Amino acid sequence: MDWWNSFLSQFSSLQQVGLLFFAINVVFCTKHFLADYPLQTPYMLKKFGFTWEEWVLPLSAHAGVHALFTFSISFLFTRLWSVSLGLAAFDFSIHFVMDRIKASPNLLGRYKALSANEMKIWTQHLIIPEEPSAQFRTYRARNQALSSNKKFWWALGFDQYVHHLTDLVSAFVIFYYLPCIQSRLPELLKVFASF
Repeated sequence: MDWWNSFLSQFSSLQQVGLLFFAINVVFCTKHFLADYPLQTPYMLKKFGFTWEEWVLPLSAHAGVHALFTFSISFLFTRLWSVSLGLAAFDFSIHFVMDRIKASPNLLGRYKALSANEMKIWTQHLIIPEEPSAQFRTYRARNQALSSNKKFWWALGFDQYVHHLTDLVSAFVIFYYLPCIQSRLPELLKVFASF
């Protein structure tokens, strides 16, 4: 990490703090994208199953990819086994629980996204029947579909929010244990205290 220290020496202490924290967060954003999208296999997508046997191993594999990345990132920056293992376990646990809440057909997984065509049908091209009871059923189905779509996107947003908070906590812990920060902690605390 000598190249990193020489690069950082160009900046003030406060700028260095910001650059380091920003760099660690960019690495975590990249990790999250890779683990949640390109590296999520069809097997891992079985995490949406109904029974324990159907979803626990696929979800464990998916959360394990996140944990492996978190361990690698932490160890790369800190060279501390205990911190790296702790953060990997933290990421695995949060990812496992949050993704199960999102995927469970009994919890947030009961909401479904509408395709572009379905959205168009429900919002623009809805054919209303003449009979009043059929009208009621049509409007009720429309409202349920639109409500489910909205709740699906809220659930997905909440899932991503929790994962990003997890990554921010991990980035902060890694940042705190960086050797270049540990050796300069008293100096950095004085800078922060001067504000």
